[in-house]
Amino acid sequence: EVSDWKVEVSGKGFSNVDVTAIARVSFAGRQTSATDSRTIVFDGTAPQIDSPPSASVIVGRELKIPIRVADDVSDGFFIAPDRVRPGVSGLAKVEWAVDIKGLGKPEKWEPAVWLGDVRYEINLKTEKLSPGVRLPLLIRAVDKVGLSSPPNRVWLDIAAKPASPNNDIIGRVTLDGKGEPDVSVSLTGPAGERTVKTGKKGEFQFTNLEPGEYSVSAQGAIRNTTRRSDLMKITLPASPAPPATIALKMQ
Repeated sequence: EVSDWKVEVSGKGFSNVDVTAIARVSFAGRQTSATDSRTIVFDGTAPQIDSPPSASVIVGRELKIPIRVADDVSDGFFIAPDRVRPGVSGLAKVEWAVDIKGLGKPEKWEPAVWLGDVRYEINLKTEKLSPGVRLPLLIRAVDKVGLSSPPNRVWLDIAAKPASPNNDIIGRVTLDGKGEPDVSVSLTGPAGERTVKTGKKGEFQFTNLEPGEYSVSAQGAIRNTTRRSDLMKITLPASPAPPATIALKMQ
C-alpha cells in the first residue's frame, strides 16, 4: 500500500511553459499500475504594471488612480487573465502604499480594487496627507509562483483643499427703527429655501450659501398684528468677500 509519495521536479531548462508530470507506481506481482498527473506551470516572468507617472492630490478629496496589471504580456500588450496561456501562473495580489518616509519600504500595503480583466484602481484617502509636499506612491504585483514586479512609482503632488466660495447673508429686522425678535425670515435662491428666526435684537444670519442671487423677506406677529417686509433681492459674492448685509423693515 502506498499512502504518501512525492516527486521532485526541477525547473531547470523550463521557462514560461506548462509541463505535464506523470507519476506511475508499479506493484510487484501485479500487471496493473497506478498513475497520476499534474500540470506544472514554469512561470519565469514577473507581472508588469502600467500606471501614470504622477497624480494631483487635494487634501480631503478621495483620489482614484486607474492602473493596468497583467502577468502575461507575451504579445507586447496586457493580456486579460481569461486568456489562459502556457507558462502564466496568474496574479496573486496587486498592492499599493504611500511611501511617507521615502525609503522604498512602506509600513503598510493596501490591496488595489480589481475592475475586470487587466484594470485595477487605487482608492486613496487623503485627509491625513500634508499639503505642499511630493510623495511617492508605490505599486507592486505578485503572481502565483511568487514572482514580484519592481514597484512602480506614482508621484503624488499634494495641494491644500481650496477655500470654499460659500458665503453668508446677515441682517436685521426692524419696525420703526427697533429690532424685532422672533420674526420669521425666509430666503430663496441657489441654496434652495431656508427660514430662520430673528434674535433678541432682530438679527438673523444665513450661513454657508452658494454665491448668486437671493430673495429675502420677513413676516411675523408683532404686538398682535401680522406684519411683513418688502421682498428684497441681494447678490451674494463668493468668499473671501465679506458677507452680504441686508436690513428688512416691517410694515
